Amino acid sequence: MSALALGGALVCSPLAGWAQNYHFRGASIAWEPTPTPGQVVFHITYAARLSQSSVPATTNAIGGTYPTGEYFFVDYQNNPFAEAPLQVKVVAVNFNEDWYEGTADIANTYFGAGPYLAGIFGANFFQTGNGRILNLYNRSGANYVVQTSVSPTTGNHSPTNSLPLVVYIPQSASNTFAVPATDPDGDRVRWRLSTDAEAGGGPSPPNLTVNPTNGVVTWNDAGLTLGNYTAQVVIEDLDSKGNVQTQNPVDFVLTLVSNTVPSVIASPTNVFNTAPGVAVTFLVTGTNADLGDNVTLTAGGLPATALLSPALPQTGAASVGSTFFWTPGFADLGTHTVTFTATDSTGLQSSTTVTINVVDSHPPIVVTLPPPVQTQAVAPSGTAVSLLANVTNLYGLPTTVQWSVDGTNVQSSSVTPVSGSSLVAPSAQVTNTFGYVLGQHTVSVTAADGIHAPATTLTFVTIVDTTPPTILSCPANQAVTLPTNGAGVTIPNLTGQVVATDNGTPASQLVISQIPLPGAVFFQPGPLPITFTVTDLSGNSSQCQTVWVLVDDSVPRVYSSVVTTNLWPPNHDLVCVGFGYHVNKTVASQGIQVFSNEADIPSDTHDAAGDDRFSPDATDLQNGEVVLRSERLGGGPGRVYLIVVTVTDALGQVAASDQTVVVPASQSAANVALVNTLAAQADAYFKTNGVPPLNFVPVGIGGLVGPKQTSGPCPVAPQ
Repeated sequence: MSALALGGALVCSPLAGWAQNYHFRGASIAWEPTPTPGQVVFHITYAARLSQSSVPATTNAIGGTYPTGEYFFVDYQNNPFAEAPLQVKVVAVNFNEDWYEGTADIANTYFGAGPYLAGIFGANFFQTGNGRILNLYNRSGANYVVQTSVSPTTGNHSPTNSLPLVVYIPQSASNTFAVPATDPDGDRVRWRLSTDAEAGGGPSPPNLTVNPTNGVVTWNDAGLTLGNYTAQVVIEDLDSKGNVQTQNPVDFVLTLVSNTVPSVIASPTNVFNTAPGVAVTFLVTGTNADLGDNVTLTAGGLPATALLSPALPQTGAASVGSTFFWTPGFADLGTHTVTFTATDSTGLQSSTTVTINVVDSHPPIVVTLPPPVQTQAVAPSGTAVSLLANVTNLYGLPTTVQWSVDGTNVQSSSVTPVSGSSLVAPSAQVTNTFGYVLGQHTVSVTAADGIHAPATTLTFVTIVDTTPPTILSCPANQAVTLPTNGAGVTIPNLTGQVVATDNGTPASQLVISQIPLPGAVFFQPGPLPITFTVTDLSGNSSQCQTVWVLVDDSVPRVYSSVVTTNLWPPNHDLVCVGFGYHVNKTVASQGIQVFSNEADIPSDTHDAAGDDRFSPDATDLQNGEVVLRSERLGGGPGRVYLIVVTVTDALGQVAASDQTVVVPASQSAANVALVNTLAAQADAYFKTNGVPPLNFVPVGIGGLVGPKQTSGPCPVAPQ
C-alpha cells in the first residue's frame, strides 16, 4: 500500500478483494497534551449503523462500551500500521433511524515534534472494510477521511466542538445552525467546509456554507429530496499570525425532514473548560414546536457524580428542561462529553453534545455554593436568605471573599483557609445573609488572594409569592341621596381609600381596581355594591366590598299631556285621546282616574227613553292611552272630562296632574267657548284644591251598556 498527503487528504490504493460494508455515519476528533512528554489523548466521537454493530438495540446500551470494527490511526503518514481498535462508550441511540453515537479516549505517545496526521479512514484507505451508509444523497457508500494534525510537544490543544453527528433539519430556504466550538488555549478559531478530497471524495450538499468566524452553517435545502446528506466541517485554531496550528474535523449526517424536528439547547454554552473542584452548571431544554406532541429529553455519557434536576428521562408537552450540576474531582481529568437528545412521539429527534474539559491546572482557589434556592417572600423590603460559601485555597493564603447580588457588591471579608489534613486542601466557610426582594437573583462569590487567578461561582436565589394581599380597610358603607334633577349618582374613584399590604409587593406597587368603574352613573335607588380587587406583582389578588345605598328623598312630580282635547261628533263612539304622563322619580304606586260633569248613564229625559244609552264612558286608563266616549247630554252646556293621574312615592308623598277633554253641545262658537270655559274652571279647581269640582263624578265605572265598546287606534302621546 502506498500513501501520499495531497492537500491534507490521504489517497491510497484499495486492497484487492476487500469486502466493503456501509456503516459509517460520522466522526469528530479532538486532542490534548498530557503531562507526560510527547503524549496526547485523542477524544473521538463516532456514529455508525446500529443494526450492523455490536451495540445492543436497547436503551440499556447507553453508557456501555462496545467495539466499532474501526481502527484509529495515530501516524498514518509515517507508520500506517500504528493503529488502535476503536471502542466507544455509547451516549445515544436512535432505533427509528438505526444509528448509535459513542465516544472514545485514546492515548498515544509520540517521539518527535511532528506534526503527525491521525484519524479514521474508509475501506479504500486501510483495511477497515467500511464505507459511508448507502442512504445518502451525496457521498453514498463512499470512502471517508476524518483527520487531524498533532504537534505533541507544543502544549497546544486542538479546538473542541459539541455538534451531534446526526443533525435533523426541516426543509427550508434559510436553515441555519451553529457548529459550537472553542479552543482551550484561547486561540482564534476558524470554521470551513472540508474539501471533497479531505472528506474522502464526493461533494458536500448543495447550497451548504459555513461562516468562518462564528461557525454558523447556512443551508438552502428548498427543493431537495427529503433524507440523508453528509458534510464535514473543519475547525482550525490559528496562531497570532493567522497560521493554522491544528484542526478538529467533524463529519456528520444532515437528515432533511418535512415536519418540525424537536430542538435541544444547552445554555449558556456547549463547551466548558473547568478544573477539579470547580462546579459546572448548565440548563438543557428540549422543545417540540408541533402542537399536541410531546417531547422526551434523555441524557447519555453522564459523569458518575453528576446530577440532573429533574432526573432524565423526562417527557412533557411542548418543552422539558433539566439542570446539570457537576463538580469534577482530580479523578475526572480529561474531556467529558454528555449528549442530550430530544425525541418526539414520531421518533424524530435532535441531539446536542456538551463538552466538559477538566484540565489539570490545579487552580489555587475554588469556591463552591449551594444549588439554586427558592423560598417564599416574607416582606416587600426583602426576605433574608443565608448562603454558605466554601472557599478553598491550595496554598492556605489569606483570601478575600466578595459577595455580589445582581452585580452589586453586598459583602466583603477576609479569611485564611486552613486544613486538618495534608490530603485535604485548606478551606474556609463564609456565610452571607441578604434580604432578597421578589424575583430571581444572581448571587456571585469571588475569592482572590492577590497572587493567583481569582475564582468566581454563581448560584441563584428566587423569591416567590403565592400569598394574596391582606386588605386592612375598605371604603365605608354609606347612603347617598339621588339628585333631584334626575342626573343620577356618579361613582368616583374610591381605590385610594383601600389600604392593603403584601408579603412580597410594596404597598405603592399593589394594583387596586374597582367595579363598577369610576365614572359609572346610577339612577335607581337601592343598594349598590362596589367591589375592590387588590393584585400584587405575582398575580395574587384579594377582594373587599363596599355598599352604597342610593336614596331618593325628592318630592315626586308628575307631568301629563293629552293629544285629543275636543271630541266631535257626539256619536257615542269610544275614542282614544292619547293621555300620557311621566314622573321625575321612581314611585311606589300610580293610577289614572276620569271624572266628568256627566255620569256614565245620564238621567236626563231625552236619553232615558232612547236607544242611545251607552256605558262605560272611560276605559283603557293606561299611560299613553285613555279612551273616552264622544257623547254629552242633549240640551246641556256640553261635557267636560277631567283626567287625573296620581302617584305616591316610597315616603308616602303624593303628586297629581290633570288634563281636560270636552264634548261641546254643538259646533257653534258660543257652545265651544262655553264648554272650554267649563273645562278651564274644572282644571283650575283641581289644581287649587287637589280634587275635582263638586259637580264632577267618576266615569268609566258603569256597566256595559250599548253596542259601541271598542275604539280606534291611539295617537302617540308624549310622556
